[in-house]
Amino acid sequence: MNNSDLIAACKQIYAETNGIYLRYRQQLGVRDLGFKILYGPPCVNPHLLFIGDQPAGKIADEKPNERYSWPSRCEYATETWTLARNMQSMFGAAFLADCVGVNANFFRAPDSESWNAVPPNVRDILEKFCAEKLATMISLMAPKQIVTIGFSVLNKFGPSDPILFGAKQRVLMRGGKFGRWPAVSALHLSGAQIGREDRVAIANTILQLTQHGLIPAAGHESTETPRKPVPPNALSQFVDSDREKQKGSLVGNAPITSTRGGVGVLRAVEAGSIGPEDTKRIII
Repeated sequence: MNNSDLIAACKQIYAETNGIYLRYRQQLGVRDLGFKILYGPPCVNPHLLFIGDQPAGKIADEKPNERYSWPSRCEYATETWTLARNMQSMFGAAFLADCVGVNANFFRAPDSESWNAVPPNVRDILEKFCAEKLATMISLMAPKQIVTIGFSVLNKFGPSDPILFGAKQRVLMRGGKFGRWPAVSALHLSGAQIGREDRVAIANTILQLTQHGLIPAAGHESTETPRKPVPPNALSQFVDSDREKQKGSLVGNAPITSTRGGVGVLRAVEAGSIGPEDTKRIII
């Protein structure tokens, strides 16, 4: 798959989305608020594919041409709304510029309560359509890593397990599958309740996963050199604080540089120094 073929396929998805939208917009009634698919240009093998739930807001929030094409640059890197600002502070605009953002549900709604008020038969048809088209885009883009924004997005597609904890053992990230593709999810990054240290932990872990491939690349084979395989259940968090205080490291000679962000654990995994006894203390 090259970028030209991908762009043609995504343009076709926009055309098909317009078709189903026009077919059912009358039944949406006051909940006819348009739709938004991509948050920037699609590309093959992006660093990250961020998947949000669905576009929020009002019809007035719709941008010109939004129903027909994507923005010229990734909006997570350029916009000033809360989620974009938070992501820029966590990952940097330059990194985000090479990522792709998409919605699991393309159709805009101010909140889940409003969307759930759509007639069930129409809602089911539209959600199934979006899931099928999203699966097509993931397969064609083959991102290095999939990250869903908010646990609810990943949970809609199957079970997930905690993979990162923050202060007071709060779950910061979960791991599971988005359809047939391995994925991770993070607390919704626009939430004001996430402290700075926890944001750093989430960002560090996502960047480490992208670099080291602890979650396999989605879709077909990447054009890049294959990344080193990691043993099953290696995606992990830190050992309990008592053990860390006692030993100052995970196991062996793999130093733990932080009790957050998964950095120390990932180094231990790479060193091959996590044994059966240690995995009992590690999440996943």
